[in-house]
Amino acid sequence: MKNLNKKLIIAVIIELTVLVSSLILNSSYFLLCILAVSLTNSIAIILLLKHKPKYYRFAIVGLFLFSLLPVLLALYLVNQIHG
Repeated sequence: MKNLNKKLIIAVIIELTVLVSSLILNSSYFLLCILAVSLTNSIAIILLLKHKPKYYRFAIVGLFLFSLLPVLLALYLVNQIHG
């Protein structure tokens, strides 16, 4: 269980790092950012489904909602560019 928690924490840290770096780089690689975040979330969800810890369904829903963050950010940036 500790190994799973470490892997999930690493996945979330990678995801946040990619998001922050894309913002710092003025979102020039934003599609790559969305791809990386989606891949990281997929890996985290697969780990949760494999190990099935207590309340893993809530964690999967949370990861799915967290994956919507870059999409919402992309919509906001497109709105700022065209608006």
